[in-house]
Amino acid sequence: LFDIQDEVTDRICASVGIELSQSERRLSRRKPASDHTAWDHYQCGMWYLHKYGQDNLATAQTFFLRALEKSPAFARAHAGMAHAISAEVIMGSAEHPTERLSSSLKYAQKSVELDDREDRGFTALGLVQGLLGKGDAAIAALERAVDINPCSARAQSSLGWALAWVGQAETAIAPLDRAIRLSPYDPLLWTFFLYRSCAHFFLGDYRQSLKD
Repeated sequence: LFDIQDEVTDRICASVGIELSQSERRLSRRKPASDHTAWDHYQCGMWYLHKYGQDNLATAQTFFLRALEKSPAFARAHAGMAHAISAEVIMGSAEHPTERLSSSLKYAQKSVELDDREDRGFTALGLVQGLLGKGDAAIAALERAVDINPCSARAQSSLGWALAWVGQAETAIAPLDRAIRLSPYDPLLWTFFLYRSCAHFFLGDYRQSLKD
């Protein structure tokens, strides 16, 4: 009974978080650009980040930079920049991936430095560390993100991704399953299934990999 209670509580927390974030983004995008605060620029950046695609990621970075111009100590905006740059590298649209990953790492480290109780910064740091081939550092950062916010589907899915890529595919399934349960309507839900499909593929479970 208590396990079910905890699961329901976690799902509510995750769902409310996603709904509130999406509502904030809609409100920010409706405002005149002249009225945008650092928070509004950040929310617009997140809206474009979730759209993916080369142009959208470039636009996301423009908004994050505007947020940082208004508020240089805005930890979430630094994390957003790190995520956007990393996504650019993952998609293969970065012209100089090594340099871009170096830039992403700096933004992620700055985010964590500014706020070590913000799971988004550690999630961004873990993602870029994984892309740099630093598996142990990536997992440590992502475990920290999950510890800070167990209800973060992004942190859970990123941890699953990192575990799968360092050869711990069997261990990766649980956080990926949890991410999907926590946020079934997440804008980036497709990445959760993609990571889980990769984990099943690495385990030789090709039938389940195909289903995901």
